[in-house]
Amino acid sequence: MIIRCAAFAQDVQDTTWYGSLPNPDSLDITGDFVKSYSTGWFPQPFKARSTGVIATTNFYEWDRANNIRSASFKPTKYAFSAANPFTGDEDEIKKPNSDKPEDDKFTSEGYSSIGLYYAYNVPFLSCVLRGAAVWEASRTRLYSLDTSRSFLALNGAPQPFREVSVLFSNQHFINLQAGLAIPVYGVFAETEVMTISSYYYIYGGVQAAGRILSENTQYVQIADAKDRIRFPNGRDTVTVMNTIPLQTGNTFRFNADVALGWRLGWRGVLNFSVEWYATIPLNGVVSDADWRQYRFGMRTTLGYERN
Repeated sequence: MIIRCAAFAQDVQDTTWYGSLPNPDSLDITGDFVKSYSTGWFPQPFKARSTGVIATTNFYEWDRANNIRSASFKPTKYAFSAANPFTGDEDEIKKPNSDKPEDDKFTSEGYSSIGLYYAYNVPFLSCVLRGAAVWEASRTRLYSLDTSRSFLALNGAPQPFREVSVLFSNQHFINLQAGLAIPVYGVFAETEVMTISSYYYIYGGVQAAGRILSENTQYVQIADAKDRIRFPNGRDTVTVMNTIPLQTGNTFRFNADVALGWRLGWRGVLNFSVEWYATIPLNGVVSDADWRQYRFGMRTTLGYERN
């Protein structure tokens, strides 16, 4: 009887349910088909290199400037700030002696960049080194609001109006970037037919940007009474500084760079990544005032991966 029970126990199968997957103990993932792999949290990358194009889609460029004055600006009664005092379409520049808007470039703000990158997987450090050379363009405005002015209305009474001094800054840079990405979760697998990776990562780096173009225009604009008064030139604006470099502008700008992204690599085919990034300035736009630029957006890379 005891012998019969022992024999029955040997015939009992493992009834643990693994859903649609086989029992993991029965898998031989390192067999002939899969040469090597690393998966899960903080996977170890295999050796690989990639080169290609890197570009940004910028969603926000924030100028931190609050009541600043600089030798780069023409003197104004009140200091400059990043806060936009215009409402609606008040910042539209009108044609001389007309209410029709004039085509102008001073309301076109934003940031864009495109360049080349090189990435190198470092297996023993479980990271990916990345460097890039990028052309970037930044277009931004600062404002100085003056509410102390008035004009004589038809009834003979003084009528106050808002006058805004605007600094439009258009600057281009060559930006050299270096940093490293740490794979946080994903897979690196080398098989008989392909070598592929897919993982989420965090990135940290530094940027050094050298200025190659600096065009800065400062003008005074009537904000809320342009339908009743104009300057002697018939316009609602008077230009006091036209496309000149910032006198105290920093030739080199430095930023810390952080990002969270996802990357897909397929050796011999492509390397693609998309990441949300932010840059934090380590120095200012000018040397004699606290004017700094922060950027937030999406950055993508598309290139070719090889061993």
